[in-house]
Amino acid sequence: MHLLFLTLLVHLFTFTSGTLTYLNLTAISASNGASTLECWQLAAPFVVSSQAGTVGAATDQLGNVVNATFSVLPAKFNGGAHRAPAVQ
Repeated sequence: MHLLFLTLLVHLFTFTSGTLTYLNLTAISASNGASTLECWQLAAPFVVSSQAGTVGAATDQLGNVVNATFSVLPAKFNGGAHRAPAVQ
C-alpha cells in the first residue's frame, strides 16, 4: 500500500508505560485518493539528554535518520553553552 504523506499534526501529548514515555503523533495521510487519520507512536522512548546545550531535557530520536532529534525544553531552560554537532 502506497501512502502519500500530506500533513503531520503533532499533538504534543505522550503515552507513559511504566517509567517510559513515548511521543504520539496524529497524521493526516492519503491512500488511493482518500484522506485518512493515522495515529503513530515513536518506537524509542524519551531519554534525558547529556549533550551540551540540552543537558537534562527530554529527547527522542526521530527514527532511522542521521542527526534528527526531538527535544522538549521547558520554559526558562538553561542547558548550557552549545555548538551544533553537525553542519545545519
